[in-house]
Amino acid sequence: TSAEARGTCKDMGGDLATTETMDEIHWIRGHRSDHPILRPGWLWIGGYRVNGQWMWKGNIADSLIAVSDWANREPNNTPTVNCMAVFGNDAANPHYESWFRWLNYLCGAKLGYICEKED
Repeated sequence: TSAEARGTCKDMGGDLATTETMDEIHWIRGHRSDHPILRPGWLWIGGYRVNGQWMWKGNIADSLIAVSDWANREPNNTPTVNCMAVFGNDAANPHYESWFRWLNYLCGAKLGYICEKED
């Protein structure tokens, strides 16, 4: 689940990744593209929806998402789909324009995840 993924990241001294700038968005995309083992699958990142607003989880305070990278038709605004993941480039997502872009997903789903750790 998204909560379990965040807990694992926290146990390792980090948190779920947030991509707050276009440079960070491009870095995540490039890193996944350059490493075949990271390409497939949907992965949790640290975004979530509360009261209709998409936010980044933070160590001290959460913040509104200012720079976005949603895939086409995302977020789909289904009321019960309140966590954020990143598409992979596998058979579950045959649309290349969505590869490595954001989607909203059920928070209780079992997915991989991307952690980040401050230096």
